[in-house]
Order: sequence, then C-alpha cells, then structure tokens
Amino acid sequence: MAMRALRPASIVAEIRRALRNGGSAEHAKGVQQFFKEEIKSHGWYTADLRKLAVSYRREILSQHGAAFLLSVADKLFSGDVLEEKVFAVFLLEEQIDDFGDRESDYLNDGWIGLLPGPTTMPWCTT
Repeated sequence: MAMRALRPASIVAEIRRALRNGGSAEHAKGVQQFFKEEIKSHGWYTADLRKLAVSYRREILSQHGAAFLLSVADKLFSGDVLEEKVFAVFLLEEQIDDFGDRESDYLNDGWIGLLPGPTTMPWCTT
C-alpha cells in the first residue's frame, strides 16, 4: 500500500484495484442470495475486508488526516460494488465519535439512502 499520492481519488483507485484483485468469485455468487436485486460483489469475506480497511485507515490518518479519510470513504461509498461500501464503513467505524455535527450531517444526508435495507433483502419483504 503506497500512500504517495495526495489526492483521495488516487487512494480510492488503489483500494478499488486491491478489492478487484482479492476476494473469491465463488463467495461473490453466494453473497447474491441475501439480496432481492442484483448486486456487484468481489466476494470478500468480512474479516479480511475489515483487516485491509483498518490497515488503510491507519495509513491514511497518519499521513493525511481525518478529512482526507472522510473524502476517501465518501468516494468509495458512491461506488456500485458491495465491498466498496462496506470498506468505506470500516474506514470510518472508529472515527464516528470524533466527527462533529458537520461531518455527521454530511454522512446522514448522503449515505443513509445508499445503504442496503428492507427493500433489497428478501427476508425483510412484506
């Protein structure tokens, strides 16, 4: 993980490459059963994905700070692959308590509608 670039988009591209190259095609097929609508998945197991995200979080925070981390997470969350969204959540999971009203409002307004929910999960249908 080379953190030379100073732009969030560069780090996002690096993370997306890592996500595409990792995971399991077989697991990706199995993930689909949990959603009514078709989703894109690289087939990462949660523990492995969290471990990678925590590694990136530490590196990003030490070299670029919290605002940069939020920008990276935001760009990942706007992607269309399941692991990108989960990775974004893992990047921020230890930072939420440090966010002020501005960051919290931003996340609530921008991300909540993008989370998978009852309309995409078959066991939650009425």
